[in-house]
Amino acid sequence: MRISDTIRRQIHTGIEFQMAGRWKEAERTLRSVERPIRALPAGSERTHLELALLEARATLHMYRQEWAAAEERLREMLRQIAAEPDESMKQWQGSALTNLSSVCAQSGRDLEAAELSQRAVAVFESMTAPRPEDVEMLATTRNNLAAQAARESRLDDAKQHANHALVAASGQGSMLPEGQALRLLGTIASLEDDLPAAADYLGRAQDVLTRFGAHLESAQVGLVLARLAAQCGDGPRFAAHMEEVREAFRSRGELRAIAEIDYMQAEFLLAWVPEEHDRAALNLDWSGVDADTDPYTLSQDHQNDLLLGGAVDYAIPAALALDAMRTQFPSGYQRERFVMQVAEPARDAAFRAALQSSNGMATFALIEWQAASGTPTVVLPAAAAARPVEGAGASADEAVELMLPSGPAVAVEPVPRLLLAPGQGEVLGEEYATARTRYGQELRSPALVQRWAEPGDRPTVVLTFVDTGHGTFCNWRIDGAPGGVGRVAHEEMERALGRLAQGLPSVAAGVDKVATYTDLLSSGPLVDYDAEWEVAVGLAEAFLATPLVDQLAAYHEAGVRPHVRVQPSPRTAAVPWELLAVDTTDVRLVEIADVTVVAPGHVPGAGTDAADGGGRSVWSGGGRFRGRGGAGATAAGASAADARPARGGLLGRLRRSGAGGAGPVADGVGPVADGVGPVADGVGPVSGVAGSVPDGAGGAVPVAGGADGAAEGAVAGAPGSSATASTADTVMALDPRIPGWPAASALGSVLGRVTPGDARYAGLLERLDGYARAGRVDVPGPDLASLFRRTDADRDWLAAALQAGPKRFVYVGHVSAAATERGQADDSQLHLSCTADLPGLAEPMREHRPLSARDLLADPQRWPMPPRVALIGCESGADARFRDPYGLVGAVVRAGATLVTGTRWPLLTEHALSSLADVAGNPITDAVLAVDAAHDAPDAVAAFSDWQRERLAAWRSTRAVADSPLLWAGLVTFTVA
Repeated sequence: MRISDTIRRQIHTGIEFQMAGRWKEAERTLRSVERPIRALPAGSERTHLELALLEARATLHMYRQEWAAAEERLREMLRQIAAEPDESMKQWQGSALTNLSSVCAQSGRDLEAAELSQRAVAVFESMTAPRPEDVEMLATTRNNLAAQAARESRLDDAKQHANHALVAASGQGSMLPEGQALRLLGTIASLEDDLPAAADYLGRAQDVLTRFGAHLESAQVGLVLARLAAQCGDGPRFAAHMEEVREAFRSRGELRAIAEIDYMQAEFLLAWVPEEHDRAALNLDWSGVDADTDPYTLSQDHQNDLLLGGAVDYAIPAALALDAMRTQFPSGYQRERFVMQVAEPARDAAFRAALQSSNGMATFALIEWQAASGTPTVVLPAAAAARPVEGAGASADEAVELMLPSGPAVAVEPVPRLLLAPGQGEVLGEEYATARTRYGQELRSPALVQRWAEPGDRPTVVLTFVDTGHGTFCNWRIDGAPGGVGRVAHEEMERALGRLAQGLPSVAAGVDKVATYTDLLSSGPLVDYDAEWEVAVGLAEAFLATPLVDQLAAYHEAGVRPHVRVQPSPRTAAVPWELLAVDTTDVRLVEIADVTVVAPGHVPGAGTDAADGGGRSVWSGGGRFRGRGGAGATAAGASAADARPARGGLLGRLRRSGAGGAGPVADGVGPVADGVGPVADGVGPVSGVAGSVPDGAGGAVPVAGGADGAAEGAVAGAPGSSATASTADTVMALDPRIPGWPAASALGSVLGRVTPGDARYAGLLERLDGYARAGRVDVPGPDLASLFRRTDADRDWLAAALQAGPKRFVYVGHVSAAATERGQADDSQLHLSCTADLPGLAEPMREHRPLSARDLLADPQRWPMPPRVALIGCESGADARFRDPYGLVGAVVRAGATLVTGTRWPLLTEHALSSLADVAGNPITDAVLAVDAAHDAPDAVAAFSDWQRERLAAWRSTRAVADSPLLWAGLVTFTVA
């Protein structure tokens, strides 16, 4: 036998090991042929073997879900193949394109994946005499196209591609793509609610895959068949499938799959609980349930007790395990896909099991678990920076699409061990111990974090929200002590959030901003006094439980102003908590409390030096529940001052007396235009969505029209404008000039032309003059105008200034928020004066490279943040929209900031307000001044809250757009304590 034939057999053996899940053996087998291949003489045979080894290594990485490494191997294959290969090389080109398409689909690059699949189809169909293995790869490519069409809900296209694949594969006896095509057709049938057809396709798929030896894929199909059996109420068939696949996965060490089986077992048990029991528990509609009561004695039916007990025992450990397994993925996008497909259903099963068993103790603990975040780490693959965009016409959005998985990503550790209160055990300690035993791995980081704060000079209330498929859950703690737990139903929440969304600016691509902003400023719910009150009432009814409101009211009546810290969920990230109504006489939350938001990724409470609390579950204390529609319950002993008001509370009072506070809206609310395309004035919001601003258009819209003025001229030749370290205690980046983006473009001027003596900016210039005279801020040029529209305020300048040790950093400029559908908060970007040739982890936009949250997370020592940071730009504080909330705010907190002010939604600019809504004054500049003054005050939280109360009073007095919450309630302060 020739040596080349032996090498081929070894590579084929390695591939068989891959399909059987024996990855270490596959790696050893493939490594064993490296030297023999190199020893072969140069020529066609050696080239073919090199490509075969590269492909086998790539598929091994794909089985292991190591997408960056797989992509590197596949692109190396394509580099070794000519663009127009001869017939013998087309097989390698087609297979590389097919596998690369699968890798791209795993990182959200669906457009590139589809284009690669179409290229692969063209290559295979151009073959004059395709071999059976080429037809097999063509079928695989068709399967890829079918899968993508199914993800996009193009089910007819998906069926067409899958049927083509099935015909091609079965005609050649290619069992793997045949089984995959049958599996796809079964999935499509289930999406169309044709369960008999789905079961038939999937049964055939399992049979084909088993005969082929693809045991892991066969077991995965078995999981789907088990789920179908559960949907049909076929208990025996469900049990048979589950036992079969459990053994298959256990024998191969597939811990994730075993956890999936356990949560499916929980779902199956929950499905047998009678509907009336389900409805009562899910609505939290009970009273007098004491936390000391055994939750399994609450049901009237012993069978329900057994079902619910088993569901809890299966669901919670499985949910803990799968949530921890999401952290094995290196990028937010991959984690988001895993969460949506696997971890999220398991989490929902855990919450539902806790609810249906009326186990409020477990519900409270599950909220604490879901609200915690693991420590982020920036991962730099072999290609340390993202690949450059190919082609001169590539847009910024395409640049983002090309970044992953070969570019840098932010990985996260599992959540830490949590202690809720002194003397208590770890949160879900027993359940984590069970999961560790069942699934054979540690599921938490070793850090031990306490969830309580030491009592201060005033009460601290922490209100935490968590989203699930059964509604949004909340709990609250007062000075660390558990106060209550509740749930907001989807319908109630969607009504409240939908009405709020109607009043917020949008920077989404494709939005007609001219029409949108015209409606927004003329009749939007945040600029109409009566409508805004209705929004505040609706949000309060949804998100503030009556017992909590009563407790806050008791503090207020006693002359105590508590500090309310909100830890929002992704669904509630844009809620202006300060505005929420707490009384029918138009009293707002900010009037009876100072309100901040928990810094993203931060665990409310002290540091990690708490004593180990032992392994028992945290729920050993007492508590009592009372419902308010869909909103809340309280724990006994939260405070001695706790009253026990009648059911209804705030909600009842509102419904009895109605929502008061009416009056005419001030005149002068006019239309607003934006800076998209031909609108020369360039008016609109101050920012956009990361990667979505193509040349000449976009969501980031400037303030000033025309060319840059005196401020720009003052900077150009100003002395001291080089990037030198500042000795001042305040670093300011005020509307930095962005290379390649003129003043009237999408990333042009934010504040407009600022010149000495300009009455519109008198207050701002006076403040800056005081700082300059006191040596608190460095002025780079001959006058204060040189602080604006600087050309040298790039990442190097910022690093030097921050390393000098200032007390504060103030940024006013463009921010591009991360797109929520990508699941990566670290895509958020600041736009400094950075040129495209400066190194960084964000793709260039024209002649400019943004500074991303990923950059800040990767090198916090280079950009060490002072204690107080202001990021005044559109949606700079949108981190909470993401499960891993490490956007700009999270990044600066990781770099040392303890108090950060950002924005929840896009800010309309002063040029838009003055020219299109006849708004006098400079409300955005005034807001910048207010944030700056608050950050300079000894108690920044109190100072900022005082300003918000002043704005609320002005809103009540004038009811004018200039004083409306649209312009000031979007500002939010994040705190770590």
